[in-house]
Amino acid sequence: MRNAMDFNPFEDAFIGVRIEDGVAFATVRCTIVRERQASILHTTLDELAKSNNGRVLLDLCGVTMISTACISDLLTLQEKCELLGGKFVLYGLGREISESLKQTGVLKKMNLAVEEEGARRLLLAKPRAGLVRSLFGRKAA
Repeated sequence: MRNAMDFNPFEDAFIGVRIEDGVAFATVRCTIVRERQASILHTTLDELAKSNNGRVLLDLCGVTMISTACISDLLTLQEKCELLGGKFVLYGLGREISESLKQTGVLKKMNLAVEEEGARRLLLAKPRAGLVRSLFGRKAA
């Protein structure tokens, strides 16, 4: 039995979060993200996006399996972060997750980095100009 004074309600949490310079860093600390975990993850990341101007980095290095609900939520979050003026970046994807995202066609739609430093660089990178703008140096009509 646990001693009430030693009880930490967050020790079993599967999402670690830290905020640095207005950027939210979240780490999933479980190997499988099913629908229930996806719901909790979605709520947490949504709140982080709102409170950090859409600047969210998500580390999935320990995750080996992800539900389709979670994949859908990640795409929705990416769109929301862009609307908030930020960027959502996934990093630390293992082979299994990469394959799952590749099979569903989602891999090419996501902002991805290998490690945290690459995710930071991608977050801070300026968007590339479109074809018309880069050719003519002005906005397209």
